[in-house]
Amino acid sequence: MFGSMERPPEAMPMPDLGSIEQPPFAAKLHVDREASSADLSIVALRPYEEQTDTLATRREAILADIGFAALNQRFQRLQEQADAPFLRAGAYYYDYMQLFELAAVDLSAAPGQWAAATELAENELRRALLYGFTEAEIAEVAARMLAAGRNAVAEASTRRSRPLADQLMRTLANEVVFTTPAFDLELLEMILAEIEPQAVLDAFSDKWSPPGRFFFFSTPEAPEGAEAELERVFHDASARELEDVISAELPEWPYREWGESGEVSERVFHEDLGIHALRFENGLRLNVKTTDFEAGRVRVALRIGEGQLAHEPKDRALPFFAERAFLEGGLGHYTRNEWGRILAGQTVSLGFSIDPELLRLTGTCSPEDFNTQLELITAYLMDAGWREDGMALAQRRLAPFYRSLATTVDGVLANQVDRYLAGGDLRFGVPELEKVEAVSPKDVREFLEPMLSSGYLELSVVGAIDTEAVIEAVARTLGALPARDESPREFVERRIGPEFPEVTPEIQQFTVESDLPRALSVVAFPTVDRVREIETTRTLNIVASIMRDRLRVAIREALGEAYSPSAYNRPSDVFPGFGVFLATNGTDPGQTDRMTKLIAEVVSGMVDEPITEDEFDRAIRPILSFLDEYLRDNSYWLGQVLLRSQSHPWHLEWARTLRHTYETMTLEQVQSVTEEFLSEQPLQRIGIEPASSSAAATNKSTE
Repeated sequence: MFGSMERPPEAMPMPDLGSIEQPPFAAKLHVDREASSADLSIVALRPYEEQTDTLATRREAILADIGFAALNQRFQRLQEQADAPFLRAGAYYYDYMQLFELAAVDLSAAPGQWAAATELAENELRRALLYGFTEAEIAEVAARMLAAGRNAVAEASTRRSRPLADQLMRTLANEVVFTTPAFDLELLEMILAEIEPQAVLDAFSDKWSPPGRFFFFSTPEAPEGAEAELERVFHDASARELEDVISAELPEWPYREWGESGEVSERVFHEDLGIHALRFENGLRLNVKTTDFEAGRVRVALRIGEGQLAHEPKDRALPFFAERAFLEGGLGHYTRNEWGRILAGQTVSLGFSIDPELLRLTGTCSPEDFNTQLELITAYLMDAGWREDGMALAQRRLAPFYRSLATTVDGVLANQVDRYLAGGDLRFGVPELEKVEAVSPKDVREFLEPMLSSGYLELSVVGAIDTEAVIEAVARTLGALPARDESPREFVERRIGPEFPEVTPEIQQFTVESDLPRALSVVAFPTVDRVREIETTRTLNIVASIMRDRLRVAIREALGEAYSPSAYNRPSDVFPGFGVFLATNGTDPGQTDRMTKLIAEVVSGMVDEPITEDEFDRAIRPILSFLDEYLRDNSYWLGQVLLRSQSHPWHLEWARTLRHTYETMTLEQVQSVTEEFLSEQPLQRIGIEPASSSAAATNKSTE
């Protein structure tokens, strides 16, 4: 392909890219109907100044990084206040293609709060430039940076090739020296050993040294008079007198002791999988797999109770909001931001989700900080804070989220179409905003607390850590808690409900509230659940791969354009007999009827035109190659195998048979499954059109 290319005798001259204007002040209002929130930016620009990569320049960059990180910490603390006028904020700097250098503060304003958010952004930036940062703030940032540096050294031996190659290419493009994690840590430790607050302020201030400011406000709907008000609001904020920040002392971490260590009552080793399965006397289940796939990293997941099944199926609003609000409520002794500050020097994290049949607390930590990771998880189980201020933050984030659902094709697919394909079952898609806004902190607590305090627990741990060390740490924390439920409640009656809708001959149209010229065509048909039909669902993965190839060819030949169609099966793990197969492709507005007919022809043709040996080979070979990498992925072992392997032991069997299934799969088997689901199977055609398209109202032709 490149053989005929010749190297020019001289490098091309650098084109004239113009100059950077630096007015004293410039304000701009931009209306973006598709934006999910009102966003504002305060920006300083200056021409790019080339610098040699030396220890001195790296020192200045690290000091500036500390300043920007300290400002971001302040925004995180302010965000937790009940009356905070913003949803999220971030300060950063970079140079753009060696053309200009930029420093910025971005905020997403709470609905109707753009003026207050502007004042806060300007004031906090100016406060930092006037007074700098406290020793406590700098120490917190330094602790995080050191922890990240040590983790990078510990994980260096198992770095993935692609990220490492990307890093090498960036160093070449930016004309800087490639250095190892060990060198970077040594330099960081040297700089932090003699750090002074004034040096941090100087480096931070240098990034903001350009005299002018640009104020940019992007919003889906312009508030009345906003354009004329931009400059006045900003300058009024600039005139306000400010005081220095006073850092409050936090109590020491009180979650080390949980009583007498628990005892193991049962232990099994699944040798073929390398998995230890234990049961503690208090009912806790523990699954451990030690691996060398990720040096210096441990992944943890705690399955709790029964998730959405524990609540009335027709009320999706409470579980939906509880998932977003629980962690924001903090702990009994700390807000969410405060416990992050206390643990700044340790590598721990925490996530929370509410799945159809379980609550899930997850974290990633270093082996050295595994004890603290368990203490944090245990603290949220037994001493959740339920703070209304934190939950108010989750409430403020709802409106932008719902706007993104209504204004993007993917949002409509995940919400409205998802529920339609489940026969209107309210557990699919997203509940109405008004119902979610009506959920109170008290409702959240009454729903979650029974499962947290006494519900079934199954802890899974995967990574570079000794099994006996895991058992000892678990015995001191989760194993020391009062007795728990011996097994999760089944709620058999609540697993009944979702059914694929009756197929209609006409296309079902959904509308996205957007002016962007983007539509989506979908063809769907029912399949099966994964629990009872694991071999079938694996075979459908091969069917999907072959279908994608056929769709690419058919669409290119019919339309003469390159598209990226998708085909995939979504089997349920919770609802017996329920699964949905979707084939999709983006298209132009007004063309969804035509495109869905073309997709439907390809899908039906999987029976009329049998799969060839070549198609089967091209589909199965990449999966067989991918399995080697997949089976060395800790995320797979944690999420797909261990997470519920004692409550649902068939997950272990799935892991045992995964490779064998694909290695022994035959063309005849794939063709048989294809015919099973597509012979005389009506296909539901669906279109998602922008509201501005007339097709949204008229594109309802029949087969």
